[in-house]
Amino acid sequence: MKRKARAKLGMALVVLAWLTVAFIAFSPVRSTTAQEQERDGTISTLIPSEDGEKIYQQKCQICHGIEGKGDGPVASALKPPPADFTSSQLMDSLTNEDLLETISKGRGSMPGFAGVLKPEETAAVIEYIRSLDDREE
Repeated sequence: MKRKARAKLGMALVVLAWLTVAFIAFSPVRSTTAQEQERDGTISTLIPSEDGEKIYQQKCQICHGIEGKGDGPVASALKPPPADFTSSQLMDSLTNEDLLETISKGRGSMPGFAGVLKPEETAAVIEYIRSLDDREE
């Protein structure tokens, strides 16, 4: 009996994690004055990195964690686990184009954000997660 109860609880936690991720992923990002201005949409057009941090906090932190270590509140329920952005080895292996594709299309348990984030917002998030690398400067 305990086994069934644990299985149900585990399944409920997985469903809750997915619903939380979906809610956060598809809720709109608050626009700032700079974001509301017309932009050409190229990856080289960046909005301030503080906006990248804000977007990360709103959309990514629940899975990737406050410091980007892949240890957010729902991370343990996700397979594969979220990436650890503080890993120099991982971040060195990923190009900005790799990150753009993953953020836009999603991968594994991560949803895609193509219809949610503007190109300049995605670029700002990439800039921010690159800043989380644990390499000493």
